Amino acid sequence: VSNPVNNVRWDSIETPSSGIIGQNATITAHVTNIGGTTWDNSYSIEIKDADGIHLAYPSIAGTGPGQQATASASIPFQKGGNVTYYLTALQSNVEYFGGTQATSSISVTGWWWQTLIDGNGDLRMQSKQGSQTMFDFKLGAGGCISTITYSPTSAAILAPTFQNAVTDRVIQFAFWNQNLFPVNGTQSFNENTAGSGPGAGGPGPGGEYFAPVISVTRNSNIIDVYAVPKDNYNYGLNSWFTASLPCLTRYEMLANGVLKIRRVVLFTNIAISAGNCVDHTGNVYTSSPLTSYSYFVFQSWTPFIGGAMGFNAYASAIDANGAPSQYYDWDYITTHWYLGTHVYSTNGYAMAYQNGAHSSQPVAAVVYGTNDWTF
Repeated sequence: VSNPVNNVRWDSIETPSSGIIGQNATITAHVTNIGGTTWDNSYSIEIKDADGIHLAYPSIAGTGPGQQATASASIPFQKGGNVTYYLTALQSNVEYFGGTQATSSISVTGWWWQTLIDGNGDLRMQSKQGSQTMFDFKLGAGGCISTITYSPTSAAILAPTFQNAVTDRVIQFAFWNQNLFPVNGTQSFNENTAGSGPGAGGPGPGGEYFAPVISVTRNSNIIDVYAVPKDNYNYGLNSWFTASLPCLTRYEMLANGVLKIRRVVLFTNIAISAGNCVDHTGNVYTSSPLTSYSYFVFQSWTPFIGGAMGFNAYASAIDANGAPSQYYDWDYITTHWYLGTHVYSTNGYAMAYQNGAHSSQPVAAVVYGTNDWTF
């Protein structure tokens, strides 16, 4: 019985037994041509991962019937845990042949990222060490981060909601003003990334209106969310003043479990109810829109919860060994630091941690810019 035109015998496959994220795995296949034609430049060994993603096509060209070929490729480890690769012989644009071979499992350690859509349709980013999920970030309205969970203990990292509003105390920006009020009013202009507060009659669990998301783009280690926040946190103030704040939020998942967040916000004119709005001195605004900004605050919120994973301290400086050198207990922060420290006078980072256990327990650290700016 003659051999078919394309056929292959898998003699052996060599792989490392372990690896680290960021390093390369050298995968080598020794095969024999048991078909009836010489393999030319259209022949290769396709290597793919468990998700079916094609990673490499090392050539086996120049191998005649009965001859042996060696195909090798260097592939970076991008996922941790027990990793398996799958090899198939291929004649390009013609056929696969000889069946698919799985490599031995490779134990891969180190930090890496995974994105997924859960059963509720929510988009999540997960930082992992080896096969263990460490932190789970769920994206919410307007492109905010609505929850962070420390997965080994299922501990919530963000502060509990304010007045049960799912649009508050999330990772987002807030744009507000203590100098713009309705006549005889006490609530001032305040817009968040996520949307309005509770009791507005919206679709949220507390009646919140969510900031509309226009698009979400996933590309490798980057997620871009384009949204248009447009409602006051106190939804009833929309009849007095409102502004559309188009926002592009980029989440970049970096090495070692680092998540980089960049926001680009377009500040537009604020439409006001002319003659019905005042500043803190009682002066009445007589024209709309409001084009001159004063007393405005733009905040980037990262509201970690005291007590989560033992968090009971805050460090604003660390020494060369990574130990806190300037730090405060949790209660001190809310009474002395909130709205009390100029960003340009800080070191550009902050760390929530468990006092006395910064080197043995998880910490939550935030790095930010220190340039002041004005409109």
